[in-house]
Amino acid sequence: MSKKQVLFFIGQDVTAHLVMNRVVSDMMLHGDYEPVLYYARNTTLKNANLPQLRDFGYYEKTLLNKVVYPFIEAKPSFCQQNVSPEQLAEKWETLTGSPLEYHLDVPDVNDPEFVATIRNNPNIACAVSVRCTQIFRPEIVAAVKTQGPFLNLHSGLLPKYRGVMPTLRRMFDIKAGIADDNNIGFTLHKVDGYDPNVRHKGIDTGKIIAVQSIILDPKHSGYQASVSIVEAGADAITDALKYLQKGRHFHEIDQPHPDAKYYTFPTVDELREWKQAGVVLVRPEDAITTLVNAFSKAGSKHGDQLEAALRADIAKYQAANCVCGVDNCGASDADCRAPANDRGDGHQPIIHMPQERALALPR
Repeated sequence: MSKKQVLFFIGQDVTAHLVMNRVVSDMMLHGDYEPVLYYARNTTLKNANLPQLRDFGYYEKTLLNKVVYPFIEAKPSFCQQNVSPEQLAEKWETLTGSPLEYHLDVPDVNDPEFVATIRNNPNIACAVSVRCTQIFRPEIVAAVKTQGPFLNLHSGLLPKYRGVMPTLRRMFDIKAGIADDNNIGFTLHKVDGYDPNVRHKGIDTGKIIAVQSIILDPKHSGYQASVSIVEAGADAITDALKYLQKGRHFHEIDQPHPDAKYYTFPTVDELREWKQAGVVLVRPEDAITTLVNAFSKAGSKHGDQLEAALRADIAKYQAANCVCGVDNCGASDADCRAPANDRGDGHQPIIHMPQERALALPR
């Protein structure tokens, strides 16, 4: 008899992939479920096209998929603490003796043919969305729910922080003194089918299963804060799966709440407010340190080579893109990377790498 399957719909960012490394590794050692991994193509929305948000996406998604994964697949190492999707599948088969089904770059989870494959799968225990940017419409939600629950791991504290970039929203509220505590974290909740006729219906509105939180490190950038809650997110999923395996029902909490709010991508004015409150989206060194520690070992030959590859790509990216975080600032590429006191006009980049580091040859 085939094992029951857990379908994972996974975003392309580093936080989602680190969560999945933990979850799948736990499933190798415990339980009777088998994962099926759908890596969903990232959706790019018009209101996410501000320079600061493009830059954040580069450090959060592009570096991982364009630089880290090709490097560790060409040069695998025992010092890797995490692996690429292909390596994760190989690891699963080596340890369990059975192949792991995975699909890279799923273009549309709502495509009728794709939904039909889900509907015709008789072995579904549940489905979990892990920072997937595609919106699940009623048809695919119903296809899953005929057999088991459909859950979403949302990187914000519900019900107050629905929508996109909730960790950054929370950071602003903490730094601005609006929040009543300093916690950030994940919420695991049931998925409602998206209804285009009801404003935001089906987007982070389902019943809450669990909330896992940690205290924000005030020195962290948004990138670091997102990565810092990886363990909390993985724990929420693994705990829920163990609960299901025992045949138990979730204790569910409805979301109606006077403070509930759906957030879209931040505007130019909101980004300016974040900056004034001390919220930094990402520092290049944060990404380099995180990725080397996650996919290699700092100080090792392998780690040094990965760091060099990352620095080389960042240098190319910065040479081709103004990363100052101000639209049409009019400054030269070099000036945009200089500290404000070198510019003399109070202009401070949201993403700042000193010029000599940004343009240096890889170490």
